[in-house]
Amino acid sequence: MSPTNKSESNNKRRKTTTSTCIPRITDIPDEALAAVAEFLAAPSRALFALAMTAPRRTTASATSRAILGLRHRKGGGAMPADGEDQREHGKWTTLDFGDVDEALAGRLSDDDVFGVLTCIDGANVLRTLKLTGCVGLTGSGLEPLRGSTALEQIDLSLSRRHGRPAIATEPSLSEGCVLPILDSVIDAPENSLRHIQLPKEFRGGRSPLLDDFIEKYDEFLEGRGGACAKCLVGAWGNMDGGGNPWVVECHKSPFYGLQNYTCYECTNHFCTENDCVGRCVGCEREYCTDCVALVECASCRGKMCARCREMKECDRWGKCICETCVDRGRCCAITDATELCARSA
Repeated sequence: MSPTNKSESNNKRRKTTTSTCIPRITDIPDEALAAVAEFLAAPSRALFALAMTAPRRTTASATSRAILGLRHRKGGGAMPADGEDQREHGKWTTLDFGDVDEALAGRLSDDDVFGVLTCIDGANVLRTLKLTGCVGLTGSGLEPLRGSTALEQIDLSLSRRHGRPAIATEPSLSEGCVLPILDSVIDAPENSLRHIQLPKEFRGGRSPLLDDFIEKYDEFLEGRGGACAKCLVGAWGNMDGGGNPWVVECHKSPFYGLQNYTCYECTNHFCTENDCVGRCVGCEREYCTDCVALVECASCRGKMCARCREMKECDRWGKCICETCVDRGRCCAITDATELCARSA
């Protein structure tokens, strides 16, 4: 063999050897991937598991299940059987996409969410879902939740906790995709549904489709009824006894489509007779007094939670008034005052 041919042969051998030694993520043992995934927030961990599954709309692979903690090998022992999955420990009862970077949440597609919900068996284990920042979704990715009996709360507002409901990026959520899935949850026998936070985009449109859904959801909540979790005032149907519905049905109300008598944080039901629950006019969510403190404007009587608070303190009377009333020149004692008597609280 000539020196030239020998050199070419050595180069080919070197390239072949090098290419076969390049490590791939699929070569990493499942238990190692699972150990790394322990440091990720729940949505990131689920997306990591989804990335290890192909195609995306299939059930989780063995590797994905290990990442999700459903088949996590401990101490080098054998993988537990499916019946010994760790779902019962509450690992996947809550999924809030507010725990991932806002830019990433905005890039997620319906296929991504569909895959995540399929991987974690969302219809049977997921209790709380918050689509925080997922502005690119139409809602078709929620299909795995159809008929769920586990789902207790779903937040479709897309806004962050204590964030304004009107988000900067126009959302893609479709009533035609989302509402039929929510209908199926309501229709499911022995469902666990307690709270729905509808998006501002839906509530601003006031479509006949949304009207029908609100009426159905209101009847569902009224039929189930309940008692105030704080003062134990019993009430089947309207919690305040004054005829106000469970879901605001009046088109003229700025809170049209929002749920009454339900704390956003704990999802327990409360009456309004003893101020057990109140709505923040900033983020438009209701909170019980045990979960979030609300401050009332002495002028318009609107309430705001601590994180959303935009209150100023009146120099003259020492009471708090909201910035909206301040901008309108209203004082806590003289609502049509022309002279501003407030300073920053």
